[in-house]
Amino acid sequence: MRKREIPILIAVMAAVLVLCGWRMNDYHTRWIDSMRQSAVKNLQEQVDEDAYTKAGYQKVSKIENEAKVKLQKAVKREEAEKITGAAKVQISKVQTRKQIRAMQNRYVKKLRSYVNLDNYRDEQKKEINDLIASAKKKIRKHETRVKIRPIVKKTKKEIDKIQTDAQLTKKEEEERKAEEARQAALAAARRKAAARAAAARRSYSKKSSGSSSRKSSGKSGSSSGGCIGDDAKNFY
Repeated sequence: MRKREIPILIAVMAAVLVLCGWRMNDYHTRWIDSMRQSAVKNLQEQVDEDAYTKAGYQKVSKIENEAKVKLQKAVKREEAEKITGAAKVQISKVQTRKQIRAMQNRYVKKLRSYVNLDNYRDEQKKEINDLIASAKKKIRKHETRVKIRPIVKKTKKEIDKIQTDAQLTKKEEEERKAEEARQAALAAARRKAAARAAAARRSYSKKSSGSSSRKSSGKSGSSSGGCIGDDAKNFY
């Protein structure tokens, strides 16, 4: 090989290396882009928009968008898999419509089984059923346990205030006995008052009778004295 051909060969080899490097870099760039797109597609395929409520899907979309931003910085498959894996875990914690309805139904069922309606009278049964129906409507408006639990707790407290048939029977018996005792006390008070009135009348009658007797005796004595005086006069 001639000396003047060496620089030319070096230049050609350098050009080839540059070209190869550019192609390799281009290939690597396209591979990274493909990997990112695949990761995003994989993440999106895990989500069914119709399966979520409006609020639920907003949470899912936020998780997806945050993952997409992170994927734009990923240059290795392991990084992309880690990002999508973490996003999937977060998405799995967002409840679907079906899961929310099942949760709501469980809380409604808890209220329905909270007490045995057979222990209540018809009027009290209606009160309890009305409370549960009202709580059910409120529960349906919420998607989280944090919002539903206070509704259930408050409803249970309201149900606790409603008395059972046994409690009402006991209360009525106590009221009946109290009324009987009150009537007995009134009757005793009337008898006592009547007895005092009768005693007062007897006392007054005796006093009136004694006064009349004394007046009658005085009149008789005066009449007898007059007769003796007349006899004496005749005697003399």
